[in-house]
Amino acid sequence: MRIPLLVRKKFDELMPFVILTIRSAYVRRIIPILAVVDTGSPWTALTPEDTLKLNIPIKSLHKAEKFVRVGFAGSSFWRCLLPDVTIYMKTDTGETAKFSLPSISVLLPMKGKLQKFKGIPSVLGCDFITSEGFKLCFNPSKNVAFLEKEEI
Repeated sequence: MRIPLLVRKKFDELMPFVILTIRSAYVRRIIPILAVVDTGSPWTALTPEDTLKLNIPIKSLHKAEKFVRVGFAGSSFWRCLLPDVTIYMKTDTGETAKFSLPSISVLLPMKGKLQKFKGIPSVLGCDFITSEGFKLCFNPSKNVAFLEKEEI
């Protein structure tokens, strides 16, 4: 299976991005979001902007038991968990691939309002890449990026 990625410039560097849809009992608005594929991030995480877009009731979420406070994009956040998540992405054949995760992180700023963090992309992290058995292929000089896993 191959998931094509978009190569876009962010923070003056080319990065691989994926369009995904998230479903969970707490997600009140089902809309596609753009997430950077980040092998340096241990978790898949929603940023404040996407949390607002998805209309997630943040007061209903519980803080993570481990790594409760995290640094991201130069700011400090509480790491809450959005439980029982299904992520949908398009494959290179146009099919919709479905992936279930026990939870993903939702980043809530320790200081400032959610709106202050506009423009920071959500992250598809190593938890997803590892648990689903994907490898990341990224050649920014040729504007090519995709996630791939071998079918058994």
